[in-house]
Amino acid sequence: MAFCNHCGNQLTGNERFCSQCGKDVAASVTPAASVPPPIQPLAAAPVQYAAPAAGPVAVPMPPAPAPAAPANRTSLLSTVAVLVIVAAIAYYFYSKSHPSTTTPPVASNPPAASNPPAAGNPPATTPPPSTPPPQTSGGTGHMGGAILLQDQQVNALWRAVDAQVIVQVKWTNHSNVTMASALLECDQYNRFGNELAQFRMTLNGPTPPNTVSTYNNVRMGAVAIGLSRLNCYLTRTSPAP
Repeated sequence: MAFCNHCGNQLTGNERFCSQCGKDVAASVTPAASVPPPIQPLAAAPVQYAAPAAGPVAVPMPPAPAPAAPANRTSLLSTVAVLVIVAAIAYYFYSKSHPSTTTPPVASNPPAASNPPAAGNPPATTPPPSTPPPQTSGGTGHMGGAILLQDQQVNALWRAVDAQVIVQVKWTNHSNVTMASALLECDQYNRFGNELAQFRMTLNGPTPPNTVSTYNNVRMGAVAIGLSRLNCYLTRTSPAP
């Protein structure tokens, strides 16, 4: 068996030209024993790579911020103390400039208003006030004047006539002494108990013991605006000599 010296193609031995490269092979035929077989290039085998194992993927992270420096505790306490002092000063000046006021309580049920009595219609006897006014002792030179005054009683019926207070008085002497005269006082009050006017009149006796002296049409001054009640009492008595 022979081979072409040019390309190494195997020859049958009787051809002149190589069927592979077309060159003259008559003088260049190499016996098969001396001509090594052509080296065929090896095909590149595919390279197999192992599949990557499943696992966490490292992702680059931004660096963590540096921790803030701790606040100065002493400085914080000083700031709080200053704020407390400023607030206290502001409150003090505010309270001085805005004094608190207390509204007086309003009566839930004020007494009903009443008009002065009409002329010619005398009202019922006026009761004495809950706290009687101070009274003056009896006549001059009589040692039992204060006691004699306590033994006197007055009942008064009043009405308004021509804007004047007209009173009918009954004076009763419960003492054992004859009374020569007495000083009568009548006070006008409104429906709230406030005194509006005050008048005095001398009642001349004599009024013996345990007797009643009656006085009609005694004028006790003008009717005050808002008059609702009239209170009459004796402030002084004078015994007979």
